[in-house]
Amino acid sequence: MSTLKLFSITNGAEIIGKVVLDEANKLVVEHPLVIRPVQRGPTEFALDLFPHSLTNPEGTHTFFYSSIVSVSHDIP
Repeated sequence: MSTLKLFSITNGAEIIGKVVLDEANKLVVEHPLVIRPVQRGPTEFALDLFPHSLTNPEGTHTFFYSSIVSVSHDIP
């Protein structure tokens, strides 16, 4: 069973993605998405999901625990 993880990194981004590998010093995430607020209208805001990397949006990315500020949830 795969796990989704929601975490924050040092640049302030909130990231959600499927965990491929969770080791002592790094977290490998497949298809990580950044949660960002966007303005839909003059008084209307929403949250959107954007690829963490535009050059490799569907690939795996390695995040080191030294750059992860907090891990909010594990979603089975």
